[in-house]
Amino acid sequence: MDRALKILDQCRPLLRTLGAQRKGDRQRFSDATIVLIDLWASLNNQPAKWACDARRWPGKLPPGGLPSPSAFSRRVRSPRVATLRAQLQETLRAADAVPTDRVAVLIVDGHALQVARHSRDRGAQFGRGAGAMEKGYKLHTLIDNAGRVLSWRLTPMNADEGRVCVRLLGGVPEGLNGYILGDGSYNDNKLFAAARVRGLQLVSPRRRPGTGLGHRTHDPSRLRCVHLLEPPVPGGGGFGRGLYAERLRIERQFGHWASTTELNPDLPSFVRGYRRVRRWVECKMIAVMIDHLLRRKPEALMAA
Repeated sequence: MDRALKILDQCRPLLRTLGAQRKGDRQRFSDATIVLIDLWASLNNQPAKWACDARRWPGKLPPGGLPSPSAFSRRVRSPRVATLRAQLQETLRAADAVPTDRVAVLIVDGHALQVARHSRDRGAQFGRGAGAMEKGYKLHTLIDNAGRVLSWRLTPMNADEGRVCVRLLGGVPEGLNGYILGDGSYNDNKLFAAARVRGLQLVSPRRRPGTGLGHRTHDPSRLRCVHLLEPPVPGGGGFGRGLYAERLRIERQFGHWASTTELNPDLPSFVRGYRRVRRWVECKMIAVMIDHLLRRKPEALMAA
């Protein structure tokens, strides 16, 4: 609760700047108030009805008080509120931008968000989860080795991770050069080419290392990846293998997010349907970005 309250308090001034006065003539509550309530409910893994109760707020209430659950549900789905959430994320990314004057090490991976197998959620699909076939959604994230979130996408569990990674590369800042680390599911020529165009060398192991490359044409960056991870000299490849060991950071990062923002693999029972799941995840990722700034660059958060 203390961590959630600290994240909420840091979010208040940002929302006041971005959308405190954004409301229609006949609307009592601003878009910023709606986003704040949505974030508070998500941080506590509770439904919107819980956050619309004044007794659930240990600190001061949002300006103007709290709407009814039905009024909140209508407003939270509006395009203006969605735009405000997106603007808040962009503000946080700008405050914690990845330095472009050094070699970057980025990591890409998917995090399973499961629902019950008998769930009637039409957006949830069966796919590879945490070591087994599960039903639900998948959070695809692109972070750097310091824990900054550059980009994320939510898809059904059965989405192809390589194709989603191409979309994630759109969040890489211009002028950034370095490496992007992924597991074997990202070892694809098209993805190697897409990363190379963005100034990145993808490092992803082949499913059958040590075998031949066949007669097809391979992207130059894929051949370089094979050289990094499968050196011809016995005992070589220290740089490539040491670099790839950094990929484990994202597993620890998922664990940290679960402990600080309750971003757990099992979705709460009241979070169903793609739109609702995406909004819930979006609030979690906003909290993740604020938490990272609080730990590493609190002065940048105050200046945002």
